[in-house]
Amino acid sequence: MSYLTETRMKKAKELLLNSQLKVYEISKKVGYKSSNYFSQVFKKHTGNSPLEYRQNNF
Repeated sequence: MSYLTETRMKKAKELLLNSQLKVYEISKKVGYKSSNYFSQVFKKHTGNSPLEYRQNNF
């Protein structure tokens, strides 16, 4: 995985757990134009969708 993707995923995880932002807002904040693509990359990286990650780690 590239350094950029790794950094984006780390920030996305932090935002999912420490904010009430919507997934599409988080995807834009970490540099993805498409929230669908962000969700695909996130699931590949973590094994969970962004919403599953938030629910399972909250």
